[in-house]
Amino acid sequence: MRKSDGWNLLSSFDKDGKFNAMAAIKQTGLTPMGAANLALQAGAAVVGMAYMNQVNKQLTVLQECVGEVLKEMAFERDAALKTALDDLRMLAERQHDFLTAPEKRALALQIADRTRHDANEAWNYQLSVIRDWGEKLAKDRRAADEGAIRRKIEELAPMEARAAYAYKLVAMAERISMGIESDYTTDRIEGARKLENRLEGEYEAAIGPIEIDLLDRISKIGGLPLLVADAEDDGYEPQNPVDGAVHEALRQANRLNPFRMAEAAEKDLSRRKTAVQGKLFLANEVARAEDACAGQLDDLDFAFNEADALLICDGQIRAISTREEDEDEKSEGPASDAGGSE
Repeated sequence: MRKSDGWNLLSSFDKDGKFNAMAAIKQTGLTPMGAANLALQAGAAVVGMAYMNQVNKQLTVLQECVGEVLKEMAFERDAALKTALDDLRMLAERQHDFLTAPEKRALALQIADRTRHDANEAWNYQLSVIRDWGEKLAKDRRAADEGAIRRKIEELAPMEARAAYAYKLVAMAERISMGIESDYTTDRIEGARKLENRLEGEYEAAIGPIEIDLLDRISKIGGLPLLVADAEDDGYEPQNPVDGAVHEALRQANRLNPFRMAEAAEKDLSRRKTAVQGKLFLANEVARAEDACAGQLDDLDFAFNEADALLICDGQIRAISTREEDEDEKSEGPASDAGGSE
């Protein structure tokens, strides 16, 4: 590279004049914001296509479970969601084709907008279903024992799974639009965050009262006042058979100690309540989808707007930051590795 270009190629060639297996390319003399353009200019195509491949894999996973999700919905809604999923997969697989001409790009964006609309419609429908179910639950005071509460959670789980499915489609339609437009700017990513924050707020408004209701019922689950306690393993080694028999008899009798029996009953009740709570939170697939999507946006934001260098290594391109932490960041936590953060 010419020196007048203002670029430095670091650790690029070995003694024999061959290109190194590992080389860092960094644009110098720019502000952090200006240097971030390196990732966008030099790696946008590669990183963008790699990201779209990941989106395509996620769509494939959704395709595998689409039957379970769609069979619970009306047939018309089934068809719309299935079409939305198919369109997103087609856009992800043929992204390169749609970038070859402006009219093809415009068509791809129209398809992405339509799938986003269909997925958003399904999302609102599922929220309505969950809210309606929650209103019925609030009026049903019979679901008070552990078994009834478990059954209610089992009823709620598929509704949450369908909501998570619609959420993922909305988020992926936005990601694919970003890829088609090759727009990973801070403003665009922030717009995607606002969209997902809106969905999260809507979901919390629908599921929050239901979770509070179910947690209150779980807290009131009752149990026996006394339970036979577990035998204590005190590591005693008998000297002879008679001594061993006497010790074992005393050890078993200690299981009927009233204090230990009360303690065993309390522990058993706590364990069962914790298990039911875990079942409730495990059903919340939307929360896991939200966390995954937020992490993806953070990765994209770093790669295109925060990284100041590209690392070429073993056929891979990694966006990295070589800037040192400022004093405020150092005071909040340990310093990053000398090689920078990915």
